[in-house]
Amino acid sequence: NSRLADAIRARLAAAGIGGRATVRTGPLAEGCPDLAPFDAILVNGAVEMRPDGLLEQLAPSGRLACLRRVGGGVSRAVLFVRSG
Repeated sequence: NSRLADAIRARLAAAGIGGRATVRTGPLAEGCPDLAPFDAILVNGAVEMRPDGLLEQLAPSGRLACLRRVGGGVSRAVLFVRSG
């Protein structure tokens, strides 16, 4: 949703970190390989499976936070950390 992305960009700018953060909309699986690697990725929404494409875009020790659907309309907050 572009309105949500615009609101997030404005808040990041107001907090003084707009130049150090990227807000993207579009297909989740693609991520943003042209700007990788990332220290952190936050997914706004839930994923069905482990987002391997995004995990590959993390820097060493980078973190990815998202909700992961576990079934029955239930999601679990998950924090992935890239190691090795």
